[in-house]
Amino acid sequence: MKGKGWRKLHYLLAAVAGFFILLASGTGLILSIEPFVLHQYAVSGEIDKNLKFNELQNKLQEDFLEVFSLEKDSYGNIKIEGIGLEADGTFFLSANSGEIVEAPQPVATVFNFSRDLHRSLFLKTPGRVLMGITSFAMLFLAISGIALWLKRAGGVRGVLKSIPIIEFNRDRHAYWSRLFILPIIFIAASGLYLSIDRFAELGKESTTSSKTRPLLSDIKLKDVDAVVFPVMEEEPLIIETKSGAAHYVNGELLEFYPKATSANLRKWSFMVHTGEGSRPIALILGLSSLVLLFLTYSGFRMLPAALKKRGNSQEDIENKDLIIAVGSETGHTWRFAESLSKSLSACDIDHALIGMDQLKNCKGEKTILFLVSTYGDGEAPGNAEDFESKIQDIFAEAERLNFGVLGFGSTDYPAYCAYAKELRNQLLSIKNSREVMPYETVNNRSVSDFVEWVKGLNKSMNYQLKIDTAALNPERRKQLSSFEVLDKKEITELLFLRIDLDKSSYVRSGDLLAVYPPDENIERYYSIAIDPETKDMILLVKPTGLCSNYLASLSAGDKFEAFVKRNPSFYKPEGSVLMIANGTGIAPFLGMLTPSDSLFWGCKYRRQHDLIHSFFENQNVNITYSKEASKAHVQDLLSEEKNMIEKVLKSNGSIMICGSLSMLKGTTEVLNQIFTESGLPDIRELKKQGRILIDCY
Repeated sequence: MKGKGWRKLHYLLAAVAGFFILLASGTGLILSIEPFVLHQYAVSGEIDKNLKFNELQNKLQEDFLEVFSLEKDSYGNIKIEGIGLEADGTFFLSANSGEIVEAPQPVATVFNFSRDLHRSLFLKTPGRVLMGITSFAMLFLAISGIALWLKRAGGVRGVLKSIPIIEFNRDRHAYWSRLFILPIIFIAASGLYLSIDRFAELGKESTTSSKTRPLLSDIKLKDVDAVVFPVMEEEPLIIETKSGAAHYVNGELLEFYPKATSANLRKWSFMVHTGEGSRPIALILGLSSLVLLFLTYSGFRMLPAALKKRGNSQEDIENKDLIIAVGSETGHTWRFAESLSKSLSACDIDHALIGMDQLKNCKGEKTILFLVSTYGDGEAPGNAEDFESKIQDIFAEAERLNFGVLGFGSTDYPAYCAYAKELRNQLLSIKNSREVMPYETVNNRSVSDFVEWVKGLNKSMNYQLKIDTAALNPERRKQLSSFEVLDKKEITELLFLRIDLDKSSYVRSGDLLAVYPPDENIERYYSIAIDPETKDMILLVKPTGLCSNYLASLSAGDKFEAFVKRNPSFYKPEGSVLMIANGTGIAPFLGMLTPSDSLFWGCKYRRQHDLIHSFFENQNVNITYSKEASKAHVQDLLSEEKNMIEKVLKSNGSIMICGSLSMLKGTTEVLNQIFTESGLPDIRELKKQGRILIDCY
């Protein structure tokens, strides 16, 4: 069965049996406490391992006129039915002395109530059948869960990999189910067996007899489960032990009936399912019941999104030139796609919103924006599992395919957005396909990442879309670090912050610091430099906007919460580097610049240079001021340094660009002209080679 089939089975069983599993888990949690209580109530004491049964039998003959039966429960309580010297009825005995002791305290009403509800829902036989079916459903939920779990882990080798907690219900569901999968299977299987055994009378007791079993004088009391004493002389003494039932007459073994395998299995299943007589098993059952309650809760929270039918029908999309195609496992990617769809509708842009499994036989010219998540270890999400095998057929009749891919994932997973990358490569291989929107990713459902992508979409497609960020329900990251401001310098248009950094932290120049403004859950990103000498973190901030003004309000000694986002695509490569920046885009280069590199920086005023001039000592720096005498921009500097740029690239060096998108546009025009004149590859090819790195906003 494919992953999609296992997923449907899992959802179906959860929808049908979820309420009864919730009921069974709740009552199971209460009943798991009972063994601890009954152990405290035990009155017979611990049995001496060397004490023989006939020693107790002799004591009973002294103290009772007649004894009819003896039973020993799972807690060691010895109960007899008989006629005593002063009274008759039910008595409890001390295990070692044989003296009569007080009866255990009665079981609390809550346990009896929970037991009846757990076993039969107070419906007697129909209820027992229903709870048996619930055990069956829970067993197959566990099996289908294992199949989905293996798919998520990328196979058996990945089952022990840690599960990053990105989405609470989904990831905690996977985490706790993996941790308790064996107890859950045992609970479900034992419950199912006990239900079947009750109605089908599995494995009747063996009638095979044997005369090779122990003598009466050899039987130890600790091995005895029950005894039926003879009333008439010709009746046998029947002693039941773990191995079977022995019949004795006048102290001699008459017959032995071995206990059937099914009886042992029944007893084992009962102990595993109830924890009777075993506090460790009861503890595991209690914890498993708690986990099952959480799994049921989190499953119900995820179920509506999993079962919700989204997107347009096939008839609706045939005449649409613009399509948003969504590949999603848990439904979170749909939230972003629906937000994009609302923005398009608000601008009267005709389009269709569909799942990737709804894409069929595209004809004519289509523009398709793929918003796709990655499942597990680089796998396709649930509604895109078959897309790869059908992609050529889907677009076989398309005259032109214009596309863009936006990947959703988490950098906490090694295969970050792996499926989105694979999908992009497949689309590029299609005849007459053209990528109209650069490939981007959204990390941890970041609203700010998504908004930046929409801004790029506006430029590429000449749209004017505005995203309602509140509708995306942004969540503030739970694990934030505290950072302290060590030093602050500022001028009107530039703020310099030196921030204390744990020296054991592996943070590099080029990484990003994500900061939340007060009372907002959408983070803002700032490029990081690590001071080569002090190893402090350096931020350069333009004090405009809510978050930047918040940082500007801080003073030395103040602390704020944020988190570091790794940005390996903008780490300094080996060899000499030509660095190009404008404004605060110079920030990461303050921690990268060495005498073998060259820096071109465009800023507005000389005072901005003066604020950070100490980082430029003994460095090859070229600066222009757009608001002073020269009124030149950084691309103007580049056009005068054709030989230097050519030399860097021909010596296997690299170019890094950081700053505004408007600067990037002017810079790439100049660079492309230089590359053409020098016989060098164009920017697109150099980016593929990893020799031009860009981080612009």
